[in-house]
Amino acid sequence: MFIPRAGTSFRTVIIAGVLVSAVVNYTIQWFLGFPIGPRKTNASFFHAGTELRKDATRATRWSYLPCWKRGVIRTIGTAIVAMFVWLYAAHRTAFTWTAWLSIVVALVAIVVLASRTAHGWQHRRTYVEPLSRALAPTLGIETPRNPASWITVPRSAVAPVPLITVPDKVREAAPMQLAARVWARRPEHIIPARLRREPDTAIRVQLPDGFTGSSDAQSTVTRIVSSKLGIPELNASFGMIGKPIATFTKKARPPEIAKWNDHQALVRAASESAPLIGVAANRKAVAVDLDAESPHILISSSTGGGKSVMARAIICQGLHNGGIALVLDVKRVSHAWARGLPNVRYCANVADIHNALLWVRGEVERRYTLIDDGADIDGNVGHIDLGPRVFILAEEQNATITRLNEYWRETRESSDPKQSPAVAALNEVLFMGRACQTHVITIGQLMTARASGGPEARENYATRILARYSVNAWRMLVPECWPPPRSSRHSGRVQVVLAGKATETQVIFTTPGEAREYATSGIVTEFPALGGAPVAPPPLAPPVVSDEAAADDRSPGETTTSRGSQGQNGAAPGVTLSEAAEAAVPLSLKALRSARDRDSEFPKPIGKRGRAWVYSPESLARWERNRSTPGKQWAKDVSTPPKDVIDLSVERVKRKVDHA
Repeated sequence: MFIPRAGTSFRTVIIAGVLVSAVVNYTIQWFLGFPIGPRKTNASFFHAGTELRKDATRATRWSYLPCWKRGVIRTIGTAIVAMFVWLYAAHRTAFTWTAWLSIVVALVAIVVLASRTAHGWQHRRTYVEPLSRALAPTLGIETPRNPASWITVPRSAVAPVPLITVPDKVREAAPMQLAARVWARRPEHIIPARLRREPDTAIRVQLPDGFTGSSDAQSTVTRIVSSKLGIPELNASFGMIGKPIATFTKKARPPEIAKWNDHQALVRAASESAPLIGVAANRKAVAVDLDAESPHILISSSTGGGKSVMARAIICQGLHNGGIALVLDVKRVSHAWARGLPNVRYCANVADIHNALLWVRGEVERRYTLIDDGADIDGNVGHIDLGPRVFILAEEQNATITRLNEYWRETRESSDPKQSPAVAALNEVLFMGRACQTHVITIGQLMTARASGGPEARENYATRILARYSVNAWRMLVPECWPPPRSSRHSGRVQVVLAGKATETQVIFTTPGEAREYATSGIVTEFPALGGAPVAPPPLAPPVVSDEAAADDRSPGETTTSRGSQGQNGAAPGVTLSEAAEAAVPLSLKALRSARDRDSEFPKPIGKRGRAWVYSPESLARWERNRSTPGKQWAKDVSTPPKDVIDLSVERVKRKVDHA
């Protein structure tokens, strides 16, 4: 190239032009973030780099950044340097303070960056490199020298790895325990939630172009990623359009615990026909519509799985909305929170359970009579007043069905059918309960066909809740959901299966006090009397009662009159407490007095005989059988009660009346 002689103006112009052009070129490259030397990655102005160029052998993280990020960093750095030069020239004191402040900030930044670098190195050494070595032979490729070039494992997606392993003796020391407690109370996030960006937890694997994408290949890759990263459950997504890529995310889990007070908004937002069962992943409410989706609910769990807690949350919501509940509890103590509530009838004795189910059959027939008279041509019954919604809670139905069958075998006559009418009534409710708003919530450990009243009856449970289940129980109850999810030992963690889909749910935990308070804080509907006309007891011989006992049966402030003359002149039917202690119930007069004052379930008087309150002998006998005391023997449940006091069935009553 010809350049004119030095000293001429033309040569000066040429040199100045070359220098200005170089300065402008480098300035543009500097502030726009373009690489000064040769490009090493495929990074563009807006997109980060993903792979090395063919003519490059090694690249740092800086080369993978998009150009706009590098330009911002260079611009800020240049401005800081220019500020220091200006301060040094114009304000020496300000320059000194700024220099010291910059040194402190730089030291803090160095410590933070060193910590992040060390944690990043430990993270790559623990997770990324072993995963790369395990996947490469499976995918038929050589192990890359830089695993991060084709595998992305965010630190937020896996368990953190400590840089230093602290010995147990040091960890258990008092200062370390104090430091651990203080560190545990630190705020989880300093930035407000509305300004905070959630960390990326997606695990990505760049697959080779020859990856077939078959189900076996996908399951193999998923299994390797799950085992190497220590994540038992992963949601896998394989993108096969263009360059294959596999994306894995951790399966969202329900909360560790769902307390009643913490989820009042969800409880109150639930409709009257869809009580809240629990909370799924991402705080999603899990509820089942008893009118549209599933009229009956089956709860199956092994011992200690929290079956009664699940039913408690459902029942108390139904009672709050104006429903009534019939609790069939052969264990006597599973739902003690419901004893004495005006909208609950608690049956613990097998004879009372038998009679209660027969009452349910009659109630269903009554409601269907109303439906038959008032339904329109489309079968709509919403305008008919059927009465309150009825919930039948069958606790430990495995034992309940067995005891009902044994009870019927011992009490039936030769002309009676072999099948227990109570079991038949329960099956009828399962088949016919939806339209008349009668719902069964069944609880059992292993709900076999025999315990459910038959395979056809068990099919009416459209919603099935399983906890701490075995593979055998899952295969028997919900074979349409296969393979079964892993059973959890976490308290309150269940699988709610509806329409062939299983939803992992954390059940709403309700204390007995909270359930009792909520059940009586809304629309309280008085539970009606069971059955039709009761069977009258045989005439009792007038017992000889002392003046002290007679005074106890009288109301305060009234005078003594002749009991015998009152009985002959239209006295109220029934027995006094003293008469009941001698003939109706196996309790002393003192025990009856104490129970009358303390027990909220003690029967109400039905009238007076002179100045003494009289009670129904059937109500007293039923109360005595169902009362919960530590000394109760389980064998009393299966004993045959006196036929002249207990109404065994509606059919038996009719036969007795006809025979008389």
